[in-house]
Amino acid sequence: MTHRRYLGKWELGCIVFNALLVKIFTGYPRRFAEICGSGGALCALVTGAIFLILFYCALTLYEKRDRLPWARLWRNHAVRLVVFALATAYFLFSLVYGLRAFTAVLQLISYPAAPAWFLMIFFGLGVAAVMFCGVKAVFRMHSLCVLYVGIVVAVIVITGVKYAEPAHLTPLWGNGPASVLGRGIETLFLYSDAVVVFFLASRQRPEVKTRRCAMAGAAAAVILNVAVVLVASMNQPYEVTQTIAVPIYPLTKVVYFGKFWSRLDALYLIAFLISAMLYLSLELF
Repeated sequence: MTHRRYLGKWELGCIVFNALLVKIFTGYPRRFAEICGSGGALCALVTGAIFLILFYCALTLYEKRDRLPWARLWRNHAVRLVVFALATAYFLFSLVYGLRAFTAVLQLISYPAAPAWFLMIFFGLGVAAVMFCGVKAVFRMHSLCVLYVGIVVAVIVITGVKYAEPAHLTPLWGNGPASVLGRGIETLFLYSDAVVVFFLASRQRPEVKTRRCAMAGAAAAVILNVAVVLVASMNQPYEVTQTIAVPIYPLTKVVYFGKFWSRLDALYLIAFLISAMLYLSLELF
């Protein structure tokens, strides 16, 4: 199957990055404000650090899997069948849930009068078009488009700092250490789609270092997520932030970007659609 090994270093990093970034687009950072109040950004930082440590350990074990005591167990056909059955169920659930989440966001920010079934068909056709090109095209499109997606989110965050009010971050502990360090751990599910990296090994080129590339993409996504939560919290008091379904979207409404773009709405919407199409197509594979 060596002819199928066409997943490069940059592509793998972009795939992991986008798989985690979609949570920002679909409004999951709101959970930080709901759980931790004004300490949402601190919770995002702590949780992100915990995720990176766990992800690094998992990748290390994965790279050494052939030398571990249970290596022979993995080669058992029944065990592999169970694992891939569970993985199929997970990715199918992730695909359906992601499709519904993207539809809800698109309905909220641009097409409130459009019925959900119509928007779901729109997304479905887009995903089918990408899937028709093949999995190799999905990888290539990640490498070409995800950089643009990340830059757009970063620009929205950076320009949003101009309107930030640091006083909205007080008290720094938000609802208290128990929320930030305790209950905040439940936000680890934000990074659950990182498991996709373990199912791409057969597609990677021999020179690809899985741990290094995946960690680079994951770290970039965590940093961007913390920045989004931080700036969104400073732009709105946490009492307001936790009621906003998509925390990053209000930032595009207050930032003026010269005369060419009156607002960042267009750039945001394009990045949102690209991220959605690539994410959903990847879930199908």
